[in-house]
Amino acid sequence: MKYLIIFLLLSFKLYAGTCTSVSRTDLAANATLTSSEYNTSLNTIYTAHNAFDGGCVTDGTLEKGALLSTDFSPLFKGITRGCMTYGDSASTLSIEKCLLSVNTNFVATTGETAVNWTHLDTGSEAASTLYYVYASSASTGSTLTPIISTTKWNDDGYDSSNNKAMAVFYNNGSANIATSTVYQFEELKKNNLITTIESWRWGASDWSYVAGKRSIDYCSGTSPTFGCYFITGFWQSPPTCTVKGVGDADVYAQTLTESEAGGLAGPTVVLINIGNANTDTEYQVTCTGKHNF
Repeated sequence: MKYLIIFLLLSFKLYAGTCTSVSRTDLAANATLTSSEYNTSLNTIYTAHNAFDGGCVTDGTLEKGALLSTDFSPLFKGITRGCMTYGDSASTLSIEKCLLSVNTNFVATTGETAVNWTHLDTGSEAASTLYYVYASSASTGSTLTPIISTTKWNDDGYDSSNNKAMAVFYNNGSANIATSTVYQFEELKKNNLITTIESWRWGASDWSYVAGKRSIDYCSGTSPTFGCYFITGFWQSPPTCTVKGVGDADVYAQTLTESEAGGLAGPTVVLINIGNANTDTEYQVTCTGKHNF
């Protein structure tokens, strides 16, 4: 007759919020292990195992791969804290220190992340172009790998390669990043309508940008009528705009009309009539509309 001595010390979680122990009494030395005792013990273990829900998990024992990706999708893909993207110069941007999840990876940077044209996904830098900034799907740990692309993000904040949307900016006609045109993805998705306020100055014969440039690419023409041309693709439809003179009560301005030059694939233009225009006078253009991001 063979004898088997079994020592079991098992602890399993049976109910949410508690950690219930499962135990048995050791057989005495040289006692016979019957099939009934054996089956009862195993069935107890299997029952406890099937009811296990993590209440007894200790530090370092639960891995990301053990989580059901469909149920934990908001956790794996939806976290974004900090991560503001802003323009540093005509050729660089930065992404602030942040926490985010991207393509089931978790990222916690320890400082700012530099973004430049070496991060362009394909081709070379183009002037007069809208660019999208992404956190690469390969980002993980303390490393956020940025991507610059002309590919527009999907509504869920990802592109087709599971790169995560961060921001959008305009590279102007001089192939310089227009730092005031950097918009955050989260900002755009919260607001279907946005308002831009931009200041331009009338000189002796032309217009120059003053401050707040966000949607207007350039203004041209001569007083009393001139056109402000919007960044291609910025507005989903022509916005409603008003214009006023700044710092001179004798100067007034009003919107005459709004039209599309070549449709939304080309720059939309708002034509503005200015009366009593003075040289070196600043004009503030305020536009409200549905953005195209």
